[in-house]
Formats: sequence, C-alpha cells, structure tokens
Amino acid sequence: MGRSKRERVVALTKTRKSLVGRDEKQKLLVKIRQHVDDYKNIYLFKTTNMRNTLLKQLREQWRDSRFFLGRNRIAQVAFGRSEAEEYAEGLAKLSESLKGNVGLLFTNRAHDEVTSFFATYEQADIARSGFVATETVKLAEVRTGISLCAYRCCLNGGSLRLPSGQLGCGILAEGLFFCCIS
Repeated sequence: MGRSKRERVVALTKTRKSLVGRDEKQKLLVKIRQHVDDYKNIYLFKTTNMRNTLLKQLREQWRDSRFFLGRNRIAQVAFGRSEAEEYAEGLAKLSESLKGNVGLLFTNRAHDEVTSFFATYEQADIARSGFVATETVKLAEVRTGISLCAYRCCLNGGSLRLPSGQLGCGILAEGLFFCCIS
C-alpha cells in the first residue's frame, strides 16, 4: 500500500543561504578589489580569541577604514595567487600570507599612525581557557577549607583563600579571581 499524503512533514520556514552561491562570492571578490583601489594601505593582522564586541569598538574608532575578516580563499583570488594573476603590484605576496586567523585592514591613514595605535592598543577582557594570568596573587592562610585542584581552599567572606605559601594564578576582575595552581 502507498504512503499517505497526511504523514508528510512540510517545513513552513524558508532560510536564506549565506555566501554559498557563485554570485555572492563574485560580489565579495569585486568588493575587495574595490577596497584595494580606494585605500592606499593594506595591513595584515593576526587575531587570537577575537571577540565581536571588541571588534565593534575597534571599527567605531576606525570608521574611515575597513576591516575584513574571514573568507581568506576569496581574498587570495581577489589579490591574485601568483605574480601573473595579481590585481595590483605586490598583492601576490600578501595573498600567500592569508592563512589561519588573520584579517585585513584597508586604510588611508599614515603608516606611523597605524603602527603606533596598534602597538599600544590593549583591551581588558574576561579570561578564557588557555589565557595566561597577568598577575600573581599570594593568598592568606585559613584553617578550614574545601578541596579544589588538590589543594585545600575555602571561601572566606566571598574571597578565595589558600594555605600560606600557595599561589593563586590571577585576577579576573576586582574582587573576582580564579584558582589554577600548578
């Protein structure tokens, strides 16, 4: 016996695919080449643990410039993968460096201004796994405690305390720190 038409599941939503079509990739390629023509300087930068809110703040400060992150292969094609294919002089060398977590900054600002800004640019953020502590904190001794990381620790008035001589790894924020003892 055949299947009943009543048993079929029909999706009532329609989703738009993002950047999968050849037309969308071609538009992005043209846009990158347009930025090459519009801006005097292109800088390649490497990111680690980039957060969107920090990038938004950076884009606000550099409104006259353009940041481009992601789609490295399309950017390589836009710049040209070899000297014979390159869109403008020297872009084939830049194309070779587009690997991993890297981004591009298109700007008309002077080289000294850009390098001095990013040499001193630093934003405080909450630590993630793999971050290295910026400060070493020595905590006071207590008598009672709970076992944490194979060391006796306790919370005393909202503060983490360890036996004397043990080191805490660092501070996350004012009054809030983490324990990761080696």
